[in-house]
Amino acid sequence: MLTTKDKILDSVISFIKDEPTLKQVSMSQIAERAGIGKSTVYDYFETKDALVEETYLYLFDKYHKILLQEIDMTSYKETMIRQLSLILEVVEDAKIIMEAIMAAQNELVVFNYKHCSTKIQSIQKAMENRFGQIFILGTQENIIHVTNKPYASNIIQALISGLMFQYTDGKIDISRQGLLELIYEEMVKVLN
Repeated sequence: MLTTKDKILDSVISFIKDEPTLKQVSMSQIAERAGIGKSTVYDYFETKDALVEETYLYLFDKYHKILLQEIDMTSYKETMIRQLSLILEVVEDAKIIMEAIMAAQNELVVFNYKHCSTKIQSIQKAMENRFGQIFILGTQENIIHVTNKPYASNIIQALISGLMFQYTDGKIDISRQGLLELIYEEMVKVLN
């Protein structure tokens, strides 16, 4: 059974998909969608900013756990496709969150909250480490040859985000597995 606080957070999350900044969403609308009174929302959160920040921190924690769940480092291809699949899972559920995580600079207005920026940086660092481990596996298997190519990481990030965002927006006609294979193959080309 959901607690009142959970109902409030769920209400905010449902608005985020349509209005990530929540500028046009009032506390009354949040309360109404949660099925509670506006004063009850204020019992849990002093301000709308506090509510928005806590909701995003909750989402970042949730997706951090998904993105960095333990995966078997079996083979380079299998491991990379599994990691890409985890990223796609987050993109499919909350594109705005993945955009923030993948952004080199966190310039999205909604994430100007100090705690959110810190959490985003933490996830970015953990993702860099995860990809580093996977790339080591790829070099050990002699599949990729990581060199100091300028902008390689930017190209890889653009491949992942660009193709995944197009997929979730229905702009490319490809199966989920086909998308993951395509991204993998293009990454191998970039890294060789």
